[in-house]
Amino acid sequence: MPGKWLSLSVMLVLLALWGAQYAFLDAWRADRMAGLQNTPGQADPLQTLAAELPPAGEAEPDAVDAILRPGDASGFVERPLFTPSRRPHVPEEDPVVVEEPPPEPEPEPLHARLRSVVIVPSGAEIWLEPDDGDRVRLREGDRHRGWRVARIEHTRAVFERDGRTVELVLRPAARGRLDIDRVPPETTPAPLP
Repeated sequence: MPGKWLSLSVMLVLLALWGAQYAFLDAWRADRMAGLQNTPGQADPLQTLAAELPPAGEAEPDAVDAILRPGDASGFVERPLFTPSRRPHVPEEDPVVVEEPPPEPEPEPLHARLRSVVIVPSGAEIWLEPDDGDRVRLREGDRHRGWRVARIEHTRAVFERDGRTVELVLRPAARGRLDIDRVPPETTPAPLP
C-alpha cells in the first residue's frame, strides 16, 4: 500500500503547484489590465478607434475585403514587416565589368636561314632551312608557318605576317664562299613545280 500513498501525495503536490501558478498569473493579469485602464482625462483607445471607422453598413465592401482578405499578403510585400524602413528591398545593381579581350599572342618568329636565292626568267624562288627541319623551296606569295613570302631580291627575302615584316639575308658561310648546293655541270636540275 505504500505505493498508493506515494502517488496520492505526488498528485496533491502537483495540484498545489498548479493552484499557485494560477494565482500568480491571475494577479499578473490584473496588474496588466489595471495599467491599460484609462486615467481620468484620457480618451478610451477603443472608443477613439471606433469613432474613426465608418458606421456599419456604410463602409465600402471592397475596401474592407482588401484589408481583411484571408491569404492576401500584398500588404506585406508592399510594406515588409522586418525591414527598418518598411520598404521593399531593392537589390543593388552589380557594376558592369567590361573585360578587355586578352592581347593577341605574338606571332611565332621565323626561325630559319635563307640558304639560296634562285632568279630565273620564269620567276624567283628561295631555299629556306628552318632551324628544326629540312630545306623548303618557296616562291613569292607562298606561305611557311604563317609567314608569307612578300618579295624575293638578289640577296634577301622579305616575309610578312599580321602587319609585321621580317627580312632574311643570304649570308656567305664562314669559309668565305656561299654555302649553296651547286648542281654539277653533267646533271640536269629538277624542274620547278
